[in-house]
Amino acid sequence: MTDLTPCERGWVGVLDELRSCAALRVSRAEQGPVSQIFGDAPTEFANLEEFEDISLDASLQRCYFRFVSIAASWEVVESETSIAGEFDVAHLSDVLSGDAPELGWPNPTADERELLSQLRGFDGTTITGVGHLTALRIQPGVGNPELWFDAGPLGVHRLDIDYCTYLDVLRVTKGTFGWQYLFTEVSLAQEDYVGAAQRLSEMLDLFPRLFPAYDYSDLRARLEARL
Repeated sequence: MTDLTPCERGWVGVLDELRSCAALRVSRAEQGPVSQIFGDAPTEFANLEEFEDISLDASLQRCYFRFVSIAASWEVVESETSIAGEFDVAHLSDVLSGDAPELGWPNPTADERELLSQLRGFDGTTITGVGHLTALRIQPGVGNPELWFDAGPLGVHRLDIDYCTYLDVLRVTKGTFGWQYLFTEVSLAQEDYVGAAQRLSEMLDLFPRLFPAYDYSDLRARLEARL
C-alpha cells in the first residue's frame, strides 16, 4: 500500500472524525484512491509548469494530496438545527488541466468573461446539489492564485485566503454550508444571508464541543465582524 504523506493522513483523519461523530448523520465520507498517474508534490508542480504552463508557488506544495478526490456530506442529527455541509475537493492536477466551469453569471461584462475563463473549480456540492463551487483563478505570472466562491443566485465572491488556507479551514468547518462567506466582504446581516449566518452561528456553538482539537476563535471573530 502506498505510504501516505502527512497532508494525506490529515484528510483521512478528518473523514474519520466525521464518521465517528454520533451527532452527525454522514451520507458520504471518502477519499478516492491515490492517483497512479500523478506524482509527489515537486514532480507534479514541475509537470504543471511544463505541460500546462502553470507555475505555482512552492508554498502550495504543503497541501498537495494524491487522492483523486476527497469528499463528504453530512447533517446534524438534531432536528432543531439547520447545520449541514458538504465538500468535494478534486485533485489539483485534474482541476488545473480542466476547463472553466459553467457559471450562471447573467450578462457578464468583458472583464467578467475574462475572469470566468480563468476559473477552475476544485470544491463543489455534487451530492446535495446546493450549487456552491469554489474555484482557483489561473493568471499568467500569478503563482498563488486567487480564490473565488460561486454561491449560485447570491453571486460570485472573491475569498481573502489562498488554496492551502482554504483547505486548512475546510478541515475545521467540515464544509458547513456558507463557511466561505467568512472570508469575503459580504455582510451577513443582509436579508439574503440570514440562513447562512444562522448556520455559521450554530456551527460555531456546536463544533467546539464536537471537535475540541480545533481552534474556532478566528472564525467566531470573522462571523461577529460580518453581522
